[in-house]
Amino acid sequence: MAEKTKLWYLENFNLFSGMAQKSMEEMDRKSKMKTNKKKEIIVSLLNLSE
Repeated sequence: MAEKTKLWYLENFNLFSGMAQKSMEEMDRKSKMKTNKKKEIIVSLLNLSE
C-alpha cells in the first residue's frame, strides 16, 4: 500500500474540503507530518505568519 502524504490527508479530510488546492499545497509545504500512537494527546503551536 502506498504511503499517504500530508497533501493526501489535507485533500481527504473533511475539515479542509472547502480549501482551494493552492492553499492546501501551501499548507503542505509549511507543515510537518508525524505519526502518533492511538489515544496520544496531540498539541501543536502553529505559526501561520511565515
